[in-house]
Amino acid sequence: PIIQATANAENGTLIVRAKCKDLNDTFFAGEEEANVSFVLNVEGNNITSEVITIAKAERIPHSSNHSPKIIAHRGYWNTTGSTQNSITALRKANEIGVWGCELDLWMTTDNVLVLNHDGVIDGITIQYSPYSAIKDCELSNGETLPTFEQYLKVFKNECSDLILIIELKPHHSTELTINAIREILKLVDKYEVADQVEYISFSSIACDAIVRY
Repeated sequence: PIIQATANAENGTLIVRAKCKDLNDTFFAGEEEANVSFVLNVEGNNITSEVITIAKAERIPHSSNHSPKIIAHRGYWNTTGSTQNSITALRKANEIGVWGCELDLWMTTDNVLVLNHDGVIDGITIQYSPYSAIKDCELSNGETLPTFEQYLKVFKNECSDLILIIELKPHHSTELTINAIREILKLVDKYEVADQVEYISFSSIACDAIVRY
């Protein structure tokens, strides 16, 4: 039985997330509760469903083994010569020996991932624009707007002890969000840094796609 559920509709797809109790062994035998996400596709009178993610409800106990980690939010940018989401901020985060470095990603209409906290740069909305429209935009420290691939090259070559915290910003459609996740995972695989990467997002669709793909 479902004890709590939420639903979100986008582009004809209904994403349902439910907290279930007493699941049978198709899911988690012996577990009392689990969180399940699934898609309902509606075409005329036909309704089909597909499970996206299943995860048992679990609280991680506090212990001395779970020590706090220091993460440079948008890199170490509050210092001379640096700025948020820049390659310099990545390098400086690595220099001071923090555990992780967080960055924000947007994807252009031609599938280029770029770093920026806000969805707009120099008056141009990133997710509605081609890369050519923003590639020469300058950051406050004089760097040009970095692509995710440019950033990953530096990370791979110079930051062997650093963990990268990748945040995909919420995009305007399910399709664009999933395409962005696929592109992120492809580049992470290309540069062989999967064991140094963590993912976060305020988009539940993005989080589901990370688990799924």
